[in-house]
Amino acid sequence: MRERLCPECKSLGYCRFKKEAKDIALNVPVGAAADVASKALKDISERRIEARDRACPNLNDIDPSYPGKDLL
Repeated sequence: MRERLCPECKSLGYCRFKKEAKDIALNVPVGAAADVASKALKDISERRIEARDRACPNLNDIDPSYPGKDLL
């Protein structure tokens, strides 16, 4: 099954929101404190707003897991 992409991401060939959210999650260090996890949540939320403006079809399907997320 092919990944659904918004018009902007079709030209890239991948979902920009999915990639950015994954990159943010991967950069949260293991054993992260709540403040680091909170910043990751904020960064992903900002990317989600940008993706909503692009009419990203994957918007609600992406919720990456990262260290410290359970502290929020």
